[in-house]
Amino acid sequence: SIECRHVGFTYPGASYPVLNNVSLKIKKTQKVAMIGESGCGKSTLAKLLFQYYPDYSGDILFNGTQVREIDRKSFYQHIGYIAQTTYLFNDTIRNNICLREQFSEERLAHAIEMAGLTDWLRTLPDGLETVISENGKNLSGGQRQRISIARVMLKNSPILILDEATAFADPDNEAKVQAAFNVLAKGKTVLMIAHRLSTVTGADRIIVIKDGRVADCGTHDELKNRDGLYAKMWEQYNKAAKWKVGVSNA
Repeated sequence: SIECRHVGFTYPGASYPVLNNVSLKIKKTQKVAMIGESGCGKSTLAKLLFQYYPDYSGDILFNGTQVREIDRKSFYQHIGYIAQTTYLFNDTIRNNICLREQFSEERLAHAIEMAGLTDWLRTLPDGLETVISENGKNLSGGQRQRISIARVMLKNSPILILDEATAFADPDNEAKVQAAFNVLAKGKTVLMIAHRLSTVTGADRIIVIKDGRVADCGTHDELKNRDGLYAKMWEQYNKAAKWKVGVSNA
């Protein structure tokens, strides 16, 4: 379980906090989505959860233990994290996925397939042994992100933090990756930060963040029937989806 109690955070040099008195709880094996407008503090909160920024106020607990008191190396072994920006090494694709740990070829192939990398790797003469540049400058955004997804698939940690994990995926690959996440998430505690509302409707709970605070919380059906931020975002999302359909049929 993950719990935040009155968490606040201000970036160094900033005049106002990006997070202010945030309290929430994610039960063990629960799938929770976090949504909100750009800049509301979603990604910052995700980074606080795995000790990226140490200088915050309030309490962050995993299974009732302060995250500050947990051994960092042991802690990271239990968390799979996909960020908006993937850091890649000037090394082979294999080493970028395995991070130099040893895994069976069968398990690696399964992670690659689940992340939607198989077809692309077949087009490369050296396949998994292809060397990529630092931060994958010679790759597309979708390719970089799928390598990050394969890492998490391979690691198979009990806690997943997904920060807009399908942001660079095209519609076809997004559906495939989302299906893979649904399989991966079974029996795990999941916090999913999303900008596409279509990816959060099946979550056990949706937390709405506004101006660094928890503005609302509930299931998709509960929130869309309230006169709140989520209902407005859902209405805008549906209008945009209908407009795209109309343009494609024109």
